[in-house]
Amino acid sequence: MQQTDAREVLRQDLQNFIGESPARIGILHWGPCFYTAMPAAKPLSTDKVVVQLQDAPEDADYFLVGFSTQIGEALIKATVQRVEAQGKFRYAKNYRVPVRIFGHEFRLTDFPQDMTYPFPMILLFRARTPI
Repeated sequence: MQQTDAREVLRQDLQNFIGESPARIGILHWGPCFYTAMPAAKPLSTDKVVVQLQDAPEDADYFLVGFSTQIGEALIKATVQRVEAQGKFRYAKNYRVPVRIFGHEFRLTDFPQDMTYPFPMILLFRARTPI
């Protein structure tokens, strides 16, 4: 059975959050964003929904940080603290699809990146106050 990709789950959640309202989705502009967070958000672009590359201090309704592999709790915590310290966003949720083989879940944090890029982790932040 094929699992749903983390990007697809995030895209559906964003669509549900946004509905028909105008929104701005910011994506942290760094290395893996083009195959982690961007494929999740870019299909939502319309004349009402703007998807943009940005840094944490800029305004947006939603802010995404994509990692090319699953990351450990320490890196999640450090990233959340760094983004929240800017004062614009609060952490909402992380998106990942656990890799299971014969029912056993593999932690991909220590696997080489060339084996893990199909299994990204994306952190979702929401604006502290509507823009």
